[in-house]
Amino acid sequence: MARRKTALVALAGVLAAAGLYAGWGALTGLGAGRRGDCTLTNLEDDRAPVSLRAECDWPIPADRIGAILEDSEAQVRYFSNLGESTVLGTEGNSVIVRQLHQATGISDREVVVEWDVTPVEGGRRYTWRKSPDQSAATGRGVEVELYAGSWEITTTETGSHVVMETRYAPGGRVPFFLVRSFQGAGIRQTLDELRTAAESEAQLVSGPEG
Repeated sequence: MARRKTALVALAGVLAAAGLYAGWGALTGLGAGRRGDCTLTNLEDDRAPVSLRAECDWPIPADRIGAILEDSEAQVRYFSNLGESTVLGTEGNSVIVRQLHQATGISDREVVVEWDVTPVEGGRRYTWRKSPDQSAATGRGVEVELYAGSWEITTTETGSHVVMETRYAPGGRVPFFLVRSFQGAGIRQTLDELRTAAESEAQLVSGPEG
C-alpha cells in the first residue's frame, strides 16, 4: 500500500507541471473557460504566471483513475511530458520526489518536491510544493522557481469529480507572457491524457462485450 501511494503522489504533480509546457493551441491567453467536460478558472497569484484551477466531471470510476496514477511503470507511456520521476524517500508524512519535465522548444526543468496525501469525503487530496531543499537536483534541468498545487479525485453518482489547482513559475529565461499563453493548453493536455489512459485501461479490464 505504501509503495502504491508513493507512486501515485510522485506522478500526480508531474502531470500538473509537465503539461504546462504543452503547445496545445486551442486555448490561449489566460486559459480560463469551458472546454468539453472541464472548466478552467484563473487563480489570483502575482508570483506565478501559471495559476489555474481545472474542474472536471468524468463518467469514469474514481478508482479507475487512481489505478492509472498508481501504475508507476506506465507513467512515461501515458503522459507525454514526463521525463523522470524518482522517489528519493520520505520526510515526516511527506514523500520526496525529484522530477524532470521535458518539452520541445524549451530546456528541461528539474525540481525536488514534497507530497502529502490526505483523505477527503469520497476520495483523496494530493498536495505538492517545491521543497526548500533542492540539494538532490542533478543539474540536468533548469531549477523550477515556484511549484505548488493539488489534485482531488472524488466519487460521484455518475463517475468521478476531478479538481486540479496549480501555481507554477518555470524559472530560467522563459518570458512571463509566453508561459501564460500556454497555461490552459498544457493543463488540458494533461487532463486529456489522464482521461484517455483511464478509459483505455477500463476497456482492457472489462474486455469486449458479449
